[in-house]
Amino acid sequence: MIAGPPTAAAAAAPPAAFSRAGYLAGLPAVLRVLWIKWLAVVSVNVVVWALVSGTGGHLAYPWPVWVAGPWGAALFAVSAGVTLFRRSRPPIARPRLANS
Repeated sequence: MIAGPPTAAAAAAPPAAFSRAGYLAGLPAVLRVLWIKWLAVVSVNVVVWALVSGTGGHLAYPWPVWVAGPWGAALFAVSAGVTLFRRSRPPIARPRLANS
């Protein structure tokens, strides 16, 4: 099959590429703050664990998993639920300004 010249509808359509503005871009501010706090706390715990393991001469039990896992799983579940809820709602009709 040979493709013909692009039609006006195809030329006006946005590209089908996935836009990655950021993993947290579509989340409410409260969830973004909680994810940033999670990342900070987990990072501190992993650094402390690495220092303990490095200075102790043996690989210590990976206890930061118990900090990252439950909190991260709960945040992921809430974030996924909020994202699915937001995508399932119809878009909000916002009034356009006269100058726009």
